[in-house]
Amino acid sequence: MTEADWGLAKRQPRTHVLANLRGINDADQLRDIEFALAHIRQQQIERGEIPIRRTYGTSHLVALHRHLFGALYGWAGKIRSYRLTKAMTVFAAPRDIEDYLDAASRKIADTDWDRLDHDRFADEAARVFAYLNTAHPFREGNGRATKLFMRQLANDYGWDLRYDLVGALEWNRASELAGPEPGSFEPVPESLFSVFRTILVPLPGR
Repeated sequence: MTEADWGLAKRQPRTHVLANLRGINDADQLRDIEFALAHIRQQQIERGEIPIRRTYGTSHLVALHRHLFGALYGWAGKIRSYRLTKAMTVFAAPRDIEDYLDAASRKIADTDWDRLDHDRFADEAARVFAYLNTAHPFREGNGRATKLFMRQLANDYGWDLRYDLVGALEWNRASELAGPEPGSFEPVPESLFSVFRTILVPLPGR
């Protein structure tokens, strides 16, 4: 976030630490607790202990984010209403967030996923991810929620997404390059194709 964004977003009193339900004022402590809680809650979702409908629309992504981070942040699952940047990347303006989420949902619905071979599936998944990443609808936790959303989509068709098969620098760089050109709505997902081809693997027994 930029300093201006911090002025619009809630934070712990007299700090730049995200407002949280545990009153944590130390950024490192908050990061560690967030990681641990989100990991536990992701496992609950993946084991089917938390009933979240796989609609592959906005409500689906919102429900994932709310469960992953709801024990720590009161704003979990709430679409942001302010601009968001990270390094040199400018994510969707608030007025455009729903359009990007809708574009991802339409792409999912219009694709014959069960007819695609490995490389085509990976490329189409990269296109969906590019819309979601450009939307970046939440204050924080976008990466974890979006990765889980995409993993569920892959699992539905006999694939898994092994995010550990690529390094963080490669992932972040490819995601950054996939953003729309200035003045354009459409992402440019080609930088993600090789990444998704690497991380897409068959589920056991496929």
